[in-house]
Amino acid sequence: MREPTTGEVFTGFPELSVTGLFAEDSRKLLASVVTGPLDRRVRDRIVAETRGNPLALLALPHAPTALDLTGDFGRTGAGPMSNRLEQDFLRRV
Repeated sequence: MREPTTGEVFTGFPELSVTGLFAEDSRKLLASVVTGPLDRRVRDRIVAETRGNPLALLALPHAPTALDLTGDFGRTGAGPMSNRLEQDFLRRV
């Protein structure tokens, strides 16, 4: 599970902390699903903002628009890519 939010209490359950992939492994995974060229700065931002989350790294290249893929790179006020990915998953559900 993610970090609990206010009001969520899961005591007494076994826990297993899972971290994201290392940066190099994240870049390799992302490269395996991106079909065209990807600017190094955009790639590094994707890796940083997804924090190595494999699901996010696999889903991002299937974003509906090029702006979604670049994460509005260079635009101020753009929210984190992880938030946009979460919203995309929620829309699908």
